[in-house]
Amino acid sequence: MKLKTIRVSIDRIPESYGQVTALPLVVSGQRSAVSGQWSAVSGQRSVVSGQRSAVSGQRSAVSGQRSVVSLFYSKAERARVCLAHKLIADS
Repeated sequence: MKLKTIRVSIDRIPESYGQVTALPLVVSGQRSAVSGQWSAVSGQRSVVSGQRSAVSGQRSAVSGQRSVVSLFYSKAERARVCLAHKLIADS
């Protein structure tokens, strides 16, 4: 069982942006031997409406990986976005 954590911090976001979009993250650091393609999970949240979108518990039929994406947004700091990504893969 492997556990990887990737933290991405964006300190400055222009106010003209109506929507904050989290950059796509690579789910696994290794290429799948079957498909040979990178897996990516992205999450996004609308700043105007305050809706949150989270992708969790996805399971790949080929590799059997489980990915959980958690998005944390600070109400006090609207210009700061903290994104925590955790991957639990069965070896």
